[in-house]
Parts: sequence; C-alpha cells; structure tokens
Amino acid sequence: MQRTADGYVVVDLASVACTPDDLAQDAAESLAAELNAMVSAGHRIDAVRWVLPQQVRAATWCPAGVIDVWLYDKNCDHWVARVTDDAGRVEWCPGSDL
Repeated sequence: MQRTADGYVVVDLASVACTPDDLAQDAAESLAAELNAMVSAGHRIDAVRWVLPQQVRAATWCPAGVIDVWLYDKNCDHWVARVTDDAGRVEWCPGSDL
C-alpha cells in the first residue's frame, strides 16, 4: 500500500496489478490485508472471511493461537484458518482440525 497525491494505491505483486490511486486509506488497508492473506496461504483462494480474533485450541486441546481470517478453497471444498501463536508464528489450519 502506498500513499499517492490523491489517496492510496494497493500493489498486488502476485498478479502484478495495482488498484486506482485514489482509494481511501481504510479501503486500501482492507484490500491489502485481503490480498496478503490470499497470497500467504500459498494457493488459490476463492473467498476470504475476516473474523474477530479468537482463541483456538488444537486437537490436543492446548492453546494454539489466535485466528484472524478464514479462507475458502473451492478446489478442495474446505475452509482454512490463519492461526498466529504467541511467538508470532503463522500456521494455516484446516477448519476440520479446529
């Protein structure tokens, strides 16, 4: 995300594209976060659902971290959650594991 004379622009390096350069800051931040989530998942994503951060437990019922976004992959027909632990490590967990 970069500030321009007219507002903000979001550059998507994965697809080598960019948005118009007159986006409001909150719209640009939201779009940048969504694109970042899709790219960091490492594969084609068809939907993004942002959620309020919530504590989750792994199948062993120990604290696993915080979920901040769910991504839907229609090729595999399942949801994947981005979980960040206390040390800042990010792991992508299938919804069925949570």
